Amino acid sequence: MTEPEAVEKAAAPLRRVLVVEDDSVVLGILVKILTEAGYAVTGVPSGEAALTELDKQLFDSVLLDLNLPGVQGMDVLSVGPNMQTDTPFIVMTSFGSVDTAVEAMKLGAFDYVSKPFRTEELLLTVRRA
Repeated sequence: MTEPEAVEKAAAPLRRVLVVEDDSVVLGILVKILTEAGYAVTGVPSGEAALTELDKQLFDSVLLDLNLPGVQGMDVLSVGPNMQTDTPFIVMTSFGSVDTAVEAMKLGAFDYVSKPFRTEELLLTVRRA
């Protein structure tokens, strides 16, 4: 890597990712994986907290669990893209079905990830977003 490339890489801002996951263990794992991959990660445990964060700051992508207590992931997905118009939303659930994936895509999801997921596949999806 040349010196200008190194300076440009060092000066590049971290891509901001919002992770919405109600399982604290899974949330911790996702935050760790994405942070180690070079992302600036904000992790929240609920749909309500996600909406608050989406209102406070801009994100480069959102990783959103669909099965949340209170405000569901689909509810966040139905308003989130209007709050952050250029932000891709990646939905994830362990209760996946083709119908759920189709509904999520109709609401504007960028992609759909089933849990459990492979780390490499998750990182590839976030990079693509």
